[in-house]
Amino acid sequence: MLQWPFPQTSFVSGDLTIERWDAQRDMDRLWRALQAPEVWQFNPRGVPLDAQDLARRMGQRTDGPERLTWTVVLRGEVVGTTSHFRAGEAIEIGATYLTPSTWGTGLNLRVKRVMVTMARSNDASGIIFRADDLDERSNKALLKLGASFTHKSAEKVLRADGTRRITRFYRLDNDTCI
Repeated sequence: MLQWPFPQTSFVSGDLTIERWDAQRDMDRLWRALQAPEVWQFNPRGVPLDAQDLARRMGQRTDGPERLTWTVVLRGEVVGTTSHFRAGEAIEIGATYLTPSTWGTGLNLRVKRVMVTMARSNDASGIIFRADDLDERSNKALLKLGASFTHKSAEKVLRADGTRRITRFYRLDNDTCI
């Protein structure tokens, strides 16, 4: 049975630390790391207005799934955020935003592997991912991780440019090695 919320407050893997989001501690550092507009290219709400808007977005939505939000720290520097979402006995990993200087370095895969390890250690029945259909980097990373594409779905939400977001869903079973 899934242990929720996860008892862990941080996870360290070499020079990478993923620690439970703390608005007081992390808000300003995370805002500085994620200000580039390209970070938010596939987010329907676009770029946050300021650090407080970013913090509001990272909080638990009353109409959304249960969420654990994490701060991604590389060599002592905040470089992004990611989240676990409860999906019954499975876990969805998503809402991952990393500073552009880390793109193409393999950090996203490292983060996803740590997130999968955390979910599996808390008895998740499986792992779910979703990515915007237009986000080639994210879709390639999920396949490289070993996740299997399951289906596409048109969302009700519109992208910042007014087009309807199409989401690709992936699943990573617990017997899949990462």
